[in-house]
Amino acid sequence: MNYEKKVMESTYEILMKKDFTWSYEFKDEMKVQLVTLLIDYFTDIEEYEKCAHLSKLLTNLGENNENMGEAITTGSNNH
Repeated sequence: MNYEKKVMESTYEILMKKDFTWSYEFKDEMKVQLVTLLIDYFTDIEEYEKCAHLSKLLTNLGENNENMGEAITTGSNNH
């Protein structure tokens, strides 16, 4: 069994739930790191639809915290 894939899929499913809210323990930087890690993982295994959903989540995190907006980068926006 591929435990890495199971963990990544489970994390994705949790983050995509409509009623999901971040725990207070998660600082903004940690949220960005987690979502970026998932985007990198799903890009590597070519699950681009999940990457698109996660990218929207990442954008929303940046909009909710103006200071984090500049720190957020994904491979899709780099030229």
